[in-house]
Amino acid sequence: MGSRGLQVDENDRFERGEWVFERVAWAVMAVILVAALAGLFGGLGVFASRQASAAAGALTVEYPGLTRYTAKTDLQIITGTAAVSEGQVALTLSSDWVDGADISQVIPEPDTWESTPDGLRLTFPAGAAPPEVRISYRPDAIGPHPGTVTVGEAGPAVDFQQFVYP
Repeated sequence: MGSRGLQVDENDRFERGEWVFERVAWAVMAVILVAALAGLFGGLGVFASRQASAAAGALTVEYPGLTRYTAKTDLQIITGTAAVSEGQVALTLSSDWVDGADISQVIPEPDTWESTPDGLRLTFPAGAAPPEVRISYRPDAIGPHPGTVTVGEAGPAVDFQQFVYP
């Protein structure tokens, strides 16, 4: 019984293509991992949380720089003593931001909600300390989502910019 060994046809062109595909796949996985660690997909990271402040510390807005379409998101507004007027703090959320957000909850509950030509005005009682306001919402528009928070009629204002992923 003679044995001629195992005969296997090799296709060098296919093997080179498979090798290139494998290397590209590894590079894509590495890019996705780095993006996730940077916070591009939410959670913690460089791009996950941003902060913008008005002069004199009257107003600070903490917000996610990147968020996902219809994902529950929080906007934190921290007011200083300069924001208090007659025992109240009035905050106006710009209409361009409100139009792209489905607000589900505001903590603490505002005394008044008022729709104005500039946007949504929320009035809060200011006790011993100015309130910290958390607005829970779901973005309902994809793409850039700019906003402005203003104290009072024409007080300090903070502009912020978010991007909503599909």
